[in-house]
Amino acid sequence: REPFEVEYLEQGAQVARHAGLGFAVRIDRVDRLADGARVLIDYKTGIATADWRGERPDNPQLPIYALLRPEALVAVAYGKVNAAECGFVAEAQRAGIFKPRGHKSALEGELSLAALIDVWSDRIEKLAADFSAARAAVAPTLKACKSCRFHGLCRVPAALEDGADSHE
Repeated sequence: REPFEVEYLEQGAQVARHAGLGFAVRIDRVDRLADGARVLIDYKTGIATADWRGERPDNPQLPIYALLRPEALVAVAYGKVNAAECGFVAEAQRAGIFKPRGHKSALEGELSLAALIDVWSDRIEKLAADFSAARAAVAPTLKACKSCRFHGLCRVPAALEDGADSHE
């Protein structure tokens, strides 16, 4: 990795407020790079994928953390720590943060991580507002349908069940 020092390790829970709701969160780690930029890391011992992307992310954990500590943030990542593989699943605005020849990520089409954090803010506010208002529109994915036990009650189009998933 690019040289760094650990600035922040998991402490007590913090409260992230979105759409009037409070969410108790605990950030695992924030590193400070030599130039003062910061990298936010959440450790995962199981499967780690970039599940924070898209209009309705499966797991908005890293975006919520980034909204709590956006100052000089240039990357967020899951740090995979398990017997099969160690590494990072990251959103990074510049190359080389996690590997000497690593690449920056696509940032969902945004020019910087700061711009992506603004997008994340809008998404999280909308998700929290929908939750607060008890709006729960069905937005199935093939992954969710494969593990669902309510196929007999489901009104999801058969095309989705056959593999034409436009939500993943």
